[in-house]
Amino acid sequence: MKKYLYLLVIVAYIMVGGVLYFYYPSFANTSFYFATITFIVGSLAFYIYTKQKADEKVNASISILFEIRNAEEKIEIIREKLNSNNKIDLPSVLPVNSWIKYSHLFAKDFDEDELKLLNIFYNSCSSVEDLINKQNDFIWVAAKERAKTAQRLLGEIHVEFQRDISAGMTTTDAGNKFKNEKEGITKFYCDEDYFYAPQKAEDGLKFEVARFQKITTTTCGAKLKNLINS
Repeated sequence: MKKYLYLLVIVAYIMVGGVLYFYYPSFANTSFYFATITFIVGSLAFYIYTKQKADEKVNASISILFEIRNAEEKIEIIREKLNSNNKIDLPSVLPVNSWIKYSHLFAKDFDEDELKLLNIFYNSCSSVEDLINKQNDFIWVAAKERAKTAQRLLGEIHVEFQRDISAGMTTTDAGNKFKNEKEGITKFYCDEDYFYAPQKAEDGLKFEVARFQKITTTTCGAKLKNLINS
């Protein structure tokens, strides 16, 4: 009710002004009346401005809290994958950083320690996001190169198979030789356990995940929820 009180006062002024204009036209031509109208218009403009700012903060709080919850969930998935030595298709942690865009709106809502905690959280998420992109890129580049190499080697052993037949080797022996070589190539180059990714990216991920601190369970998380419901 309090947040609508200002608007109710402005509406009351407008109604009184309208009554005075229609029933007391002489008063409507006075400087006091025009000053009152100017005050009403200015107050209405100020109300619209403050309302827009309040709505912007609520929407920013929703976006930031969503990003924080998503990041915390994805960090846990990454932690489990790294612990099980599974480094394939690590999930994105921070596709969008709303804190950079909206942090100025919360200067009076969080104390210095809370602002520092939020900055550390988002910086850590940005570092993890960068390392994940590098890790995933390395893996897919390696997969592409493995596929090209495997295709080339399969072509070479097929040519060798034809040469063995031409050289007098029986079809059965040449076929078995081709089959064994093909299985060795496909096993090595198509097995996901065989790929290259620099250890530095993985070590960086383990470091960031180990020192990652959740926000939703802190006073920052509680204040963001209160701002959304304010």
